[in-house]
Amino acid sequence: MKKKLILSILMISMALEAEYFVELWIYDELPQLSISYAVIAYLAFLAQTFVQLLLIFSINVYIVSILEEKYPWGEYFILRSVFEFTLTTIVAIAITAPVVLYIDHGFLTPLFQFPSDGRVITLYYNLLYISVINALFIVTYEVVFLFGERNRIKLAWEQSKNKAIIAQFESLKNQVNPHFLLNSMHTMLNLIQEDQSKAKKFCEEFINLYRNVLTLDSETVISIHEEMSFTKSYISLYKIQFGNYLDVEVEMDENMDGCIPPFSLQLLIENAFKHNEISREKPLKVKISESDGYLQVVNNLNPKTIQSSSTKVGLSNLKERYRLLGTKEVIIESGENHFIVSIPIL
Repeated sequence: MKKKLILSILMISMALEAEYFVELWIYDELPQLSISYAVIAYLAFLAQTFVQLLLIFSINVYIVSILEEKYPWGEYFILRSVFEFTLTTIVAIAITAPVVLYIDHGFLTPLFQFPSDGRVITLYYNLLYISVINALFIVTYEVVFLFGERNRIKLAWEQSKNKAIIAQFESLKNQVNPHFLLNSMHTMLNLIQEDQSKAKKFCEEFINLYRNVLTLDSETVISIHEEMSFTKSYISLYKIQFGNYLDVEVEMDENMDGCIPPFSLQLLIENAFKHNEISREKPLKVKISESDGYLQVVNNLNPKTIQSSSTKVGLSNLKERYRLLGTKEVIIESGENHFIVSIPIL
């Protein structure tokens, strides 16, 4: 910002002094100076103008920054306009008057024998010029520099917010693995007590499945094909425990386009296991299908007489992950005989 400001002031100063020298040349009022002497004269007037504008604009930029903090445009447009115009003009005049009287008109002009219109007229025109130039500079500064600064701050804020969202998403995703591991270990413990051969088979299948879990864990979203492949392995794992009492039907193109957060279908099927009885008398039927941009998981209701303890991870985790992704919401419908969850396809 400071480098750009100084460069802008230098360019304005060079343009003003070049215009002044050209004007004198056009009206044949430029003294007969050698090229080297003319360059020295130009550089002397340029230095005076540069220092003058640097003081004015630096102080006025500071004034603008204070007003920006205390009187933002959105809330104090009229008051801010009056304050900014009045204060910056006063500063410009207060600095310009002594510079014109004692340096420009009082020293440089007679030194290089440049024509003069008199003290009062010179002062009047210089104050008029600097007021206009200062007003144009402040408007440009507001539009170009401050607008860019606001965009930079907004971008930094958005990036910070995105980092926070990613951190929240990762935190939610990291809940899934321990949850999956805990439930699987609990199932394995029950099988060991009931049927050791099933428990052994369950353990072998679980090891293969968990390799996939570790692979997919680093992804924010995965393809529906990958999710279905993992879900089928997960269903096969629990078929060992429930056999034909668990019926999962898939009515969709597994190679369809689209993505979903990893372990989404697994969480929904696991939710059905957790809350429903699965037995010869009360088999659990789950249907996975696609409908209007959603994957829909439907299961019949066989509520357990005694509900097992819950870690409250499943549905709430999935809903929050979708919220952070900024997509459509997860739709949950509970009827008399069926429980339906629809998750958006990304």
